[in-house]
Amino acid sequence: MASSITFPVSAEDVLPPVTIDGPYSTWESLRGKQTMPETLRDAKFGLWAHWGPTSWFRQNIPVKHTHYLSEMYMEERAANAYHKEHYGDPNEVGYKDVIGNFQPKHFDAVHWADTYHDAGARFAGINVMWVDNFAMWDSEVTKWNAADMGPKQDITGLLNAEFAKRDMPVVTTFHSLVSWTWFHRATLFDGKVPGDHVNLYNEPHEKTDPYSDRILNFWENCVFEVLEKYKPTAIYFDYGFGKLSDEQRTSFSANYYNWCEKEKVDGTIFHKDGSQIGSVNRERGRFGDLQTFPWMVDTSVGKKFWYINKWRQEELGIMTGLEVTRMLIDIVSKNGILLLNVAPDANGLFPDDQTQIMKETGEWLKVNGESIYNTRTWGTCAQGPIWQKYRKSARVKGNESEYTNADVNFTTSKDGKILYAIVMARPDAGELLIDGQFKAGEEANIRILGRDGSVGFNVKADGKLAIEVPALSDEKFKKQIPVAFAIEGFDAKAPKLVEGTNNMRPYHAIWKKLQEDAEWLKRNAAAVKEVKPAIVAAEGPHLRSKPARGVNPYHDKDMRFTQSKDGKMTYAIVMKAPKPNSTLIIESFFVEREEKPIRLLGYDQPIEYALNDKMQIEIKVPKLDAKDWPEDSPLVFVLDDFKYTKHYDVK
Repeated sequence: MASSITFPVSAEDVLPPVTIDGPYSTWESLRGKQTMPETLRDAKFGLWAHWGPTSWFRQNIPVKHTHYLSEMYMEERAANAYHKEHYGDPNEVGYKDVIGNFQPKHFDAVHWADTYHDAGARFAGINVMWVDNFAMWDSEVTKWNAADMGPKQDITGLLNAEFAKRDMPVVTTFHSLVSWTWFHRATLFDGKVPGDHVNLYNEPHEKTDPYSDRILNFWENCVFEVLEKYKPTAIYFDYGFGKLSDEQRTSFSANYYNWCEKEKVDGTIFHKDGSQIGSVNRERGRFGDLQTFPWMVDTSVGKKFWYINKWRQEELGIMTGLEVTRMLIDIVSKNGILLLNVAPDANGLFPDDQTQIMKETGEWLKVNGESIYNTRTWGTCAQGPIWQKYRKSARVKGNESEYTNADVNFTTSKDGKILYAIVMARPDAGELLIDGQFKAGEEANIRILGRDGSVGFNVKADGKLAIEVPALSDEKFKKQIPVAFAIEGFDAKAPKLVEGTNNMRPYHAIWKKLQEDAEWLKRNAAAVKEVKPAIVAAEGPHLRSKPARGVNPYHDKDMRFTQSKDGKMTYAIVMKAPKPNSTLIIESFFVEREEKPIRLLGYDQPIEYALNDKMQIEIKVPKLDAKDWPEDSPLVFVLDDFKYTKHYDVK
């Protein structure tokens, strides 16, 4: 639906779309672009900062606020009254008139890069454009940039050069698409008339309107200006990328990877919107268990803030160096990397408490970095009560204080010759038992990182490894600090995990009844017995419906997914039989274009299907005999040896 608000956007305000020729143009051509660059996988730990005009407002506006850029336009907020008193009526004097107050006196790119590197960071992030559309680089695309106003320095260029001197790959982050909704109020005040601020506020629009061509072209021109100027290893998009249409995402992704091809950059796109393209990012949360693909977490030292925020820090606090260290260990053991945000003050200085966090993390990594940098995963990520408690969780956060010396996480050297067992708190003197199957070679050796010499061990009759832990002094090994053991010269196999039947929490009465239904089971046992979870548990409108007695609450678009134990067959269980000759779309899977058969359990005729433009499976439902196939009976389609990933539309 078109907006009811009109705005005479001039032709010069609408930049031409970006088009970069190359081998990529469709989702099919972009297959395989779900890889993370090796430089980032090796670096493991990165630091970045939320820093810009918002830092000035947070530090200098005395009334409590979270986002001055929007709250100054809300009459019920204290920021609005303050703005009227000190700057003027937001109908005339708005964000555009005060953004230049951000004039940092002590920004030093060398100091920032040294601080990051000393903290153990081996890659860095630069927040080049936040939701206020202020460019932190020397831009020709927008006048609202740090080189022309405020700092009057190319912040991105200065930092990028210093990170390069330290061989630190760079992730540039863009948050500006979110401005479409965050700056919505501004366009009802001083942004309601035409002017040269359209690329700051955007044109007036309804909050629910789709992106205009102007903002999309502006956003993409900004991104590619940064790419051309600074050649970052990766780019990261906050909320907003997922709101692009399928066509828009395809076009941008193709342009980006064509640019990488042209510039010979081994790059990736980090985003929060599925794993179909680029690299997966989790904000303020991590997976509960080991993942087969590399992924990233971005989070902040502030438990509820990204930019400096004295009110939220007083209320909710910040992380400690110990919490950051434990979080990093857990993420790396699960095949992830960490991008940690710090919040400098308006002048470009790091507050003392944040400096202490970085110092503590750096001190641990200086001793134990061997167990983190350039490592890969083992067959399991951990052992102990915390892993057992959270391993089935889709999102884990804030549990860093729960770890004890009963919790052990694992990494391996890149060549697989060294297994690192990282105990999350200093172990007591005595026996440390590592689960798995171990065989000691002639040169088997175990050492503690940060301690000279080797420690004793023996392999138990059941194959587990018993490490003889000596008494560790408080001077070198503080009680709560993780301790890493390097286990070398062993044939070390991770313990075999007991697979659950599925991860669908099948508490629904109708689901339970089906598993007990002898006739249904006779035909469909393969889908519910001796199976493991698929990468998506379910899809459809009734993921949590609880049925009335004797009633099937499900829709013919409700599906549950399982896999055979060898992973070769995926079972799509349609909870209510669709109508004959209708089209059933499996939306959760992005499928590689390979001609593989699809079967319906209990049905001996071939099943017709095709892949749509989103690379999703569209099945033509056959006409079935009602005697053998009751109307409410679920159908089980078998995807035999299909290659697929979780679709980007699946959140």
